[in-house]
Amino acid sequence: MDIVATVTAASNIANSQVVWSILCICLVVYVFWNTNKREERLMKNLETLTEAQGEQANAMREDQ
Repeated sequence: MDIVATVTAASNIANSQVVWSILCICLVVYVFWNTNKREERLMKNLETLTEAQGEQANAMREDQ
């Protein structure tokens, strides 16, 4: 294959709506996947902080 045919084929692929549609779908899946993992980490952190705050409140009650 010559370089002109290669560039033309690559240009046709890049201009294809199918390629862009697949890339957009992949991006949406990636964002949702990472958002779900981030939410799980945040919920775990929130549970840990809530537990620590409860322990601190109990300790302050016992000191009074």
